[in-house]
Amino acid sequence: MELEYDLLWFEDDDRYVKPHIKRLENHLKEFGLVLSNDVQGNADNLETILKTKEFDLILVDLNLAASKTGKLLGDKLIQKIRDEGVYTDIIFYSRIPGFREKKYELEGIYFSETEDDKFFQRLKQIVDGTLNRSLRISVTRGIFIATTIELVEQIEDIIVKILKLKDDERAFFQDSVVQAEFFDDKSKYDIIKDFLRNEIEQLDAKKVGKSGQELTDLETQKSEIEGIKDTFNKFQKDVLQVRNQLAHSKCVQGAKNTLKIRDKEKRKYQNKVYDMAECKDIREKFAIQAENLKKINLLVDSHS
Repeated sequence: MELEYDLLWFEDDDRYVKPHIKRLENHLKEFGLVLSNDVQGNADNLETILKTKEFDLILVDLNLAASKTGKLLGDKLIQKIRDEGVYTDIIFYSRIPGFREKKYELEGIYFSETEDDKFFQRLKQIVDGTLNRSLRISVTRGIFIATTIELVEQIEDIIVKILKLKDDERAFFQDSVVQAEFFDDKSKYDIIKDFLRNEIEQLDAKKVGKSGQELTDLETQKSEIEGIKDTFNKFQKDVLQVRNQLAHSKCVQGAKNTLKIRDKEKRKYQNKVYDMAECKDIREKFAIQAENLKKINLLVDSHS
């Protein structure tokens, strides 16, 4: 899901990395984002890493552990990154005295002190700068819509399991039924709700005549599934309604982070501001629904 901030860090001292990772995780929570970090001690897998994923920020230490091909200083690593056509913001740092005074022929690079608080403040400053660029609603709208599509696809995968479709039936379902007009979001939504309701009813039936720990365990299971069901009941509002609004919206020129949202009932457009707090709320609800779908998937798998 596009709810992560992707960090690539070249540093061979794990003791230096861990405290800053923890602080950055907490900072990103303020935006409703999760940190995804890839820490590398050297540049052995550089080309593979850069081809596999796009990163929001890269951190590079001057002195890294020797790789299979020998020692590679951070400035040379940065040049290799640029040679690969990757122009992501990079923070370059070193504990060596006078590091910042040395002239490096590098473009688009931020330098930093390594003292813990100063380093983190610099890191936070650059992270916030990348977020200010990427969290504009004109950009975020596409990410939100892509995330809702992914969540609906997860529902479709769960439905395939619930219906216990065979390979040929699964192919027909995914290629034809899912695309059919009659099999809309409500239909998919109802299949999941029916499954959860049936799970609760079966647990109620099992409770008859039970007592002691056995009854307690059944009641605990029921409570957990009821929680899953209550969360899923909000899927339409938390995910589908947001998707529908954003899909039928357009940016308001001259108004920061403002969209014209189509009001179907009133048959007109109205302005809505998607500030940092509003976008954070959307991301948090998406994350909750994504985690809930994992729980439903595990529940379905338990019957396989």
